[in-house]
Amino acid sequence: LGAAAALLVAVLVWRLRRGKPGRASAPADTEAEYRKLVEQGEFERAADLLVERQQVARALPLYERAGAKPKLARALLLAKQPARAARVYSELGRHAEAAHHFQSAGLWREAGEALLLTGEEREAAELFERAGDLERAAQLHRRLGDAESASRLFARAGLGVAAAETLLESRGRTPRW
Repeated sequence: LGAAAALLVAVLVWRLRRGKPGRASAPADTEAEYRKLVEQGEFERAADLLVERQQVARALPLYERAGAKPKLARALLLAKQPARAARVYSELGRHAEAAHHFQSAGLWREAGEALLLTGEEREAAELFERAGDLERAAQLHRRLGDAESASRLFARAGLGVAAAETLLESRGRTPRW
């Protein structure tokens, strides 16, 4: 394998010295192709070409301009921008994916909102609690029938009356105040 690799390198060097285009001229060709696609208004294809060349940052505005939101979201993930990708997934109505990427970006409240849209209230409540929105988490636990958790969260949020009401209602009693 080592001899074959050395031979390949030698052939490429020889071609370059003789002026014959080998792989070394390919980037210039793809750059010309990219410019031609942009001039023709084919922004999505131009962006695809850039992503193939691992120039994701240059591809992002082209995907935006082309309106290619699914490809934009994937490119944003490649560019390590999960929060922006999550927002794009939300716009596409892909809320479960949006929640996942909001979580990876540390945006717990936004992840909880996205999960609410998918109907996953228990997981959303946990995310709201993690985000510090204790009242919202408590309301979700109350709606899910988990009075103990709801009461505990209301108390931590400084809403003692709501905590007491929740416990009384769960035991079939009506608050007298």
